Amino acid sequence: MDNDYHDIARQSWHRSSTRDFSQKTKFLAADLRKWRKKKPNNNDLIAQIENQILVQQSLPPSQQDHNLQQHLHDKH
Repeated sequence: MDNDYHDIARQSWHRSSTRDFSQKTKFLAADLRKWRKKKPNNNDLIAQIENQILVQQSLPPSQQDHNLQQHLHDKH
């Protein structure tokens, strides 16, 4: 999970520390919705990764970066 997710959750929970549990969770949900809207769309990320893999695989074998390909496959 993204580190910034944990930071947002921690900050939200801390900011609402004087409120009751129900209010805290509402604030947390609102903050996480804002956080998610700023994140790129997963389908777009997958398409970018797949495109990078195809570009690498279309290169002559001597020019391919196998470490990059492995990283992209892991990320995919």
